[in-house]
Amino acid sequence: MRAFFSPSFMPSIHYSSFTAGDAFADADDPLEFGFLEQSRNVLVGVRASMERALEELPARYAMIVRMRYGMDGDRPRTLEDIAQKLNLSRERVRQIERDAFTRLRMQEDVRKQRLPVAA
Repeated sequence: MRAFFSPSFMPSIHYSSFTAGDAFADADDPLEFGFLEQSRNVLVGVRASMERALEELPARYAMIVRMRYGMDGDRPRTLEDIAQKLNLSRERVRQIERDAFTRLRMQEDVRKQRLPVAA
């Protein structure tokens, strides 16, 4: 993974339905419960950071990213689905998505959250 907001990373997370508890079977264990709580706090922080970053984008760009990766409370949508809804071509939606990630990578808050590249 090159950056936190890279397109290849985003599709694997479906924010509308995932909770930290979904990843673990036994929340009754006190040690595991502490880990679950910590994981939940991390996920809440990541989501808040992503929302702040998306607020810096033009409205159309942010809407397309949210729809594409299921961050709008619905399932992730295909380029074709988004294109039909917004009355754009599939290619134009792809271009806007690409431009949105370019702009996100340039934001100061996003650059601070980049993951180190494995050696």
